Amino acid sequence: MKLAQLGSLIVVIVASMISAPAQANVIYTDEASFQAALPAGHFFNNFGGLPTSIGPEGSINQAGGVPLISYQMSAPSGIGVFDDLSDPFAKVIGNWFDSEAVILQFTSGNVQSAGVRVWLTDVNGARLDGDVTVSYSNGVNQAVPTTIGSYGFIGLLANVPLISMTIAPGAGQYVNFSNVFAAVAVPEPSSLGLALLSSTMLLARRRLRNVG
Repeated sequence: MKLAQLGSLIVVIVASMISAPAQANVIYTDEASFQAALPAGHFFNNFGGLPTSIGPEGSINQAGGVPLISYQMSAPSGIGVFDDLSDPFAKVIGNWFDSEAVILQFTSGNVQSAGVRVWLTDVNGARLDGDVTVSYSNGVNQAVPTTIGSYGFIGLLANVPLISMTIAPGAGQYVNFSNVFAAVAVPEPSSLGLALLSSTMLLARRRLRNVG
């Protein structure tokens, strides 16, 4: 295929990519499926490296992944880090006072996918049946059912960058969460197409110089 023909073909492909509709929000309720859909370099955190709290903490900052992702966790009256009785290598984040929501603020500004494992307890740490409400800053609001002896999970592949995720229990309940996933955006087809076009044009210029 001649260089001019190749360039024309690339332009047609890129044009079709650019005209493709924007990606919609995709919600996952299965943890393994959500993890499989995330791009390489996503940040996973089970809080295993955090010390157990002896009192309420105003906020906790976490960071990791490639490129770097960071977020801050807080609640109106403080949060705590607790031992995960089901996993000796993990810890649990929860509200220190009942009924209060925990907020994850994505401080790195590049998060476009986020998921979390959640469950409910009473004041003594006994598991409860009930829904945890998880709200994302882009307007997605989802009730996540949890049952005694089981976790709930929600993951979102969003169509815009996320600013925050709020994890809220019911009245008189304590919310607990672990296995937080966060990822940067997967490039849209239009972005990939433009990158391909740029590379092709650069290659074409180099070839023309060599011919001349």
